[in-house]
Amino acid sequence: MERKPVILLVDESDFFLGIQRQFLRDSQVRVVSVQSTDSVEPHARQLRPALIVMDRFAPGYEGMLCCARLKGDRATRDIPVVLLVAEKDAHERELALKSGCDGLLTKPLERNAYLAMGRRFLPAIDRRSRRVLCHASIFFSTVSGSDYGHTVDISIGGVFIESRCPVKTG
Repeated sequence: MERKPVILLVDESDFFLGIQRQFLRDSQVRVVSVQSTDSVEPHARQLRPALIVMDRFAPGYEGMLCCARLKGDRATRDIPVVLLVAEKDAHERELALKSGCDGLLTKPLERNAYLAMGRRFLPAIDRRSRRVLCHASIFFSTVSGSDYGHTVDISIGGVFIESRCPVKTG
């Protein structure tokens, strides 16, 4: 049985933990969350997460201090840590980078930026719903006319159609 990589989420807010879980729902990862930095180091040693995403203000000893401790420990220094910081505070961003984090994201969280950052460290983070190969011939109409094509793949969110007909986006 293949073990899924672990992502450790650290935030005192159930709301932000829920948003992150929602962003990661289609990814082939196991998500573990904690609401205090007090348990990050034991979790990091035991679970060996592939990525830690931590709020800069996570309670316990703050997220930046926790990050610096993880990066200073031989057993955990190679685990990528992404810190969540305030959007408009340049000083806070500078301090976060000095803590040794591997990346920064700002709150409020934006889905595409969050997933792109995660993929820098973990390819199992998916950018979209799973697609299923599905080939079927189709006839379709657009504002500029009609044409034939075939489906290439399909998901809950839609279908990709391959055709020789140029189609305008939208």
